[in-house]
Amino acid sequence: MKSKSPNASKFNGLIRKLSGTERELDVDSHESPEQDPILVMVYSFLLWEASTDQAHAAMDRLLQNSVDINELRVCFPHEIVQTIGVRYPRVQERAERLRAALNHVYRTEHKVSLSHLHERGKREIKNYIQQLDGMVPFVSGRVLLLSFDVHSMPVDDQLHALMFDHGIIDEPHDVESLHAWLTRQVTSAKAISTYLRLQRSIDAEAKSGKLKTRIAKLKKELAQLEAAALAEQKKAEERAAAKAKAKASAASSAKKAAKKSAKKTTKKVAKKTTKKVAKKTTKKVAKKSAKKTTKKAAKKSVKKVAKKSTKKSAKKATKKTVKKAAKKARKKSGRK
Repeated sequence: MKSKSPNASKFNGLIRKLSGTERELDVDSHESPEQDPILVMVYSFLLWEASTDQAHAAMDRLLQNSVDINELRVCFPHEIVQTIGVRYPRVQERAERLRAALNHVYRTEHKVSLSHLHERGKREIKNYIQQLDGMVPFVSGRVLLLSFDVHSMPVDDQLHALMFDHGIIDEPHDVESLHAWLTRQVTSAKAISTYLRLQRSIDAEAKSGKLKTRIAKLKKELAQLEAAALAEQKKAEERAAAKAKAKASAASSAKKAAKKSAKKTTKKVAKKTTKKVAKKTTKKVAKKSAKKTTKKAAKKSVKKVAKKSTKKSAKKATKKTVKKAAKKARKKSGRK
């Protein structure tokens, strides 16, 4: 879902205002870069969508009721819920995400520690933290920023609401897009101080109850926008499917017509060829037959003429012989 980009000028104005009105910020015990990264991650899960006071109290209760982080890892979600309090914001989801992340680290490293990441490159650290089970942008951004000096900005629904109230955004955004925008907007050198000032402002407005109401409204509007975007996407997919179906149908009809035309042409050509061959054959046969008949007739005629000629010659010879014999007989008779 695309949204209008936040107002950079108003954001910078808010940061200047916070810088001018607040005391110099100190990183507290749960935000210290020297703190064990795994403890920073646990505290970040508690601070996500909650106030700093709530997170401090919950962290103290978890540490008091667990021997170490490994014991916290093997706790069931309902046990974590009971420890930090059933009225804690998004408590069930928080417990499940925290436990999933701790177990992912344990399965990968065979211990519950992130200290080994200090030896790796920033890109590799970022991929590792962001891909942990149960991870959210606020927690990954906070751990990367405070424990590994990787440029990032923690963002949750509370910061989303704060930015809306100060006119930095005028329509709902998803957390991932805000996280990306803020990370580009804030320089690496000012990232920690900017985050801490924003967190202090969130805590101040959370106490008045304004943020809770704003978050609920923004979530409702975002859900409506996502539903509308989903419906539009579904319509677009249906239109694309209908278009593809029509195209396939047209292609099928064209193929059928081409096949029919080819069949008709083949039949026509075959008929024409057959007719031509038949005509040629008939002509050839007739010619051959005529030649044969002529030859036969000529032979018969020659035979007839020869026979007639022989008969005539024989008759003539016989007549000549008889005439000669008669003449001889007369001659002989006169002599006597």
